Amino acid sequence: MSLELDIAKLSRLRQEFNLLKTDYDGLVAAFGRKHSDLTDALDDRRNEIAMLESQIRAQAVKAFEETGNKVPAHGVKINMKDRVMYPDDKAFEWCRERGVGLKFDRAAFERTAKANKDSMPEWCVVEKRPAALISNL
Repeated sequence: MSLELDIAKLSRLRQEFNLLKTDYDGLVAAFGRKHSDLTDALDDRRNEIAMLESQIRAQAVKAFEETGNKVPAHGVKINMKDRVMYPDDKAFEWCRERGVGLKFDRAAFERTAKANKDSMPEWCVVEKRPAALISNL
């Protein structure tokens, strides 16, 4: 195929996609209007689940801190996660001095800190923090 034919095909496919997407979006909106009680119930349950999971995680971490038990209840497990604490301005300067980038990449900096704990400056602290994982019961 030639470049011109491929461009024409791409244009046609994009137009078809946009028509299909418009139809799909209309059906989704109609479903939402028709079944708003169902979508509201789903949203309510999603919010209730998120709040209860947060509460359970906090209770599990508290139980772990009091007892040291990494399985404080059936279906809940405590993992120790690295938490990196540092002043942003110093971390940015540290990265710039090493040619890591022109802008501060928080995720990359924290990966480096976790992998090289002993070689990081004193203002960068990596500590283990308990995090509760809830299984699918």
